[in-house]
Amino acid sequence: MLTTVKTEPLLTVHNPVGYPPTISRRQPAARLSSLDGKTVYLVDTKFDDSVELLRQVQAWFARRMPGVRTELRQMASYYGKDDPDLWDGIRSQGHAAIIGVGHCSTCAPAVTTHAITLETRYGVPTVALHTDKFVKVVQSVGRMGGLQQLPQVFVPQPVMGKTEAELRAYVEGLDPHTGKSVMQEVVDGLTQGLAASLAGTEPYARTTPRLEAPDTEDHLRAAFERQGWTDFLPIVLPTEARVAAMLAGTRRRPDEVVGRMQPTPNRGLWEYTVEKVAVNAVMAGARPEYFPVILALASTGITARGSTSSSASVMTVVNGPIRHQIGMNCGIGAMGPYNAANATIGRAYSLLSQNLQGGSVPGETFMGSLGNNYTYNGITFAENEERSPWEPLHVQKGFAAGD
Repeated sequence: MLTTVKTEPLLTVHNPVGYPPTISRRQPAARLSSLDGKTVYLVDTKFDDSVELLRQVQAWFARRMPGVRTELRQMASYYGKDDPDLWDGIRSQGHAAIIGVGHCSTCAPAVTTHAITLETRYGVPTVALHTDKFVKVVQSVGRMGGLQQLPQVFVPQPVMGKTEAELRAYVEGLDPHTGKSVMQEVVDGLTQGLAASLAGTEPYARTTPRLEAPDTEDHLRAAFERQGWTDFLPIVLPTEARVAAMLAGTRRRPDEVVGRMQPTPNRGLWEYTVEKVAVNAVMAGARPEYFPVILALASTGITARGSTSSSASVMTVVNGPIRHQIGMNCGIGAMGPYNAANATIGRAYSLLSQNLQGGSVPGETFMGSLGNNYTYNGITFAENEERSPWEPLHVQKGFAAGD
């Protein structure tokens, strides 16, 4: 008896992930033998109630280590801006710094970045102070900034709105991440030697192949979900033929670098090519004629998967003749699921933002509280320029009316 077994065909698909940055290792500042008789600057980065926690740190030194002089200073601007005048002052008049408090998705990376600056450019031993919800975030920033061994100490979340007694308990209590005394970690971070960075550069741990190993359709779909490369809605697998068809929608070279992106400042800019954008456009179900718009979005470097704790999403307004050329909707139902171009351009922007910036993982590269349902495809529609009573978008942006 002859038995035949039907086997599933194997598919070769493109990898949708961008190219990671190279990490340049930096050297930490020399540690102090003791804090006694030294001046420690407490740097408030001016996010909600950070200064109140730092006041409790200052009070702790006054009670427990009266031989240490502390100076409480606020940054000149908001936490996202460098403050070289303050760093110069700390270097010339002080011996060490404690900077904080990182307790939001953008201020925590900024606090770590400022601490790295003080350590590596100004030679000031520094401890970064955060709340425990941002452990993975700031460890990643430290690594991407070339100073993985930076001392980072954690207190419970939240800081804002807490009483003096509650904040004092934070300072006198245990680091919820390590289980060690918060202030002992701070003192040790300023006085105990740190491992020196190895010379040279470090490639990011995650490599990015062009193609995935051939496999069945079901296995590939499962793998894409397992790797976090989808939005957990069905995708179109980016086979070589489909990606080639998408690339026919542009005259630009497939290997041309079109942009760099990161989920929030200081996380490290991932790089991507025209072809990588095309891969994500295929996954979203977009058509080749939509690709110029998708490529324009990718080239901005603005992520549609930003890591903001306010759970913000993006809105994309498409202007110009291409609206009509690709059949975008700017009328009834423009923001709803009624138009292929509106729906898939927005979804492609979301997917490429997720994958080309190296991922969007809750608790690690995405700290958007409850998130936002608009993130699936943003709010993507065309400007109804012909009927609008307002000045057209491109004119508002400085272009001539006929451009």
